[in-house]
Amino acid sequence: MELKALQTERAAAVREFFPRPLQDNKSPASQGELTTLGLVELLLKDPAAADRLNGQPAIQRELFPRFLAIALSSYLVYSLAMLLLLNFSPAVPTLFGLPLSPAHWCDGTAWSLPLAYTVSIVLAACVCLPSFYFYSLLAGLRIGWLQIVSLIGKGTAANSIMLLGVLPIYVAAMMGLVIFEAPVEAIAVALDIGLLLPFVAGLWGLRAIYVGTMRLYDCQAVVGQEQRRWLLRRLTFAWAAVYTAVLPIMIFRLWEFFAASGSSTP
Repeated sequence: MELKALQTERAAAVREFFPRPLQDNKSPASQGELTTLGLVELLLKDPAAADRLNGQPAIQRELFPRFLAIALSSYLVYSLAMLLLLNFSPAVPTLFGLPLSPAHWCDGTAWSLPLAYTVSIVLAACVCLPSFYFYSLLAGLRIGWLQIVSLIGKGTAANSIMLLGVLPIYVAAMMGLVIFEAPVEAIAVALDIGLLLPFVAGLWGLRAIYVGTMRLYDCQAVVGQEQRRWLLRRLTFAWAAVYTAVLPIMIFRLWEFFAASGSSTP
């Protein structure tokens, strides 16, 4: 009986946020089912509905794996595109003077860049997740562990979708620089900008986490709400600063480690 009640609650929650269309044409987000493509469409069209969906306990176990799949697949596409640009461009990026690890086809280090990006976003979230959960509880936000995990996954997915939206424009600009034989220095700076794109797009993901957190808080009646809301806002900004500092360091170090492992493999 409990399983049947849980399934009924889940179906009602999904139908609320993925209503059937009036027309016959059906999209992934309009089937009354919780699908990965439906979540992508929801994040693009109605992020507020994604936040409300995150407040439904019956589907928490399904949300995070789908958000994580969106983020990992998007980052994999981005890192593969950067890998191709790094190998076919005549310049070597130094990230504004900082030497970077190799990612070349010829020496076995090509896999290090995609692996570093995809693993780092998961590990950085795992490192910063306990502090964000503690900050939320400290500010009076009554939220479960699965719900906070899903909220972080939603922000990461929003970040990756923004990154994929910017990627075609960046690739077109890089191809123009290479085809029209721009100065090597200019191409190197453009590659540096490409490596920093995830952090620029990451601001959108951090905003999604902040907005989702405040919406969850506003739905709860808390004593001293204004003061605690002020505290939660600042604690969320503090967590975002920590995450922004941890992620690039983790990507750089893992890229270095994977590249060294790949080059030492016979």
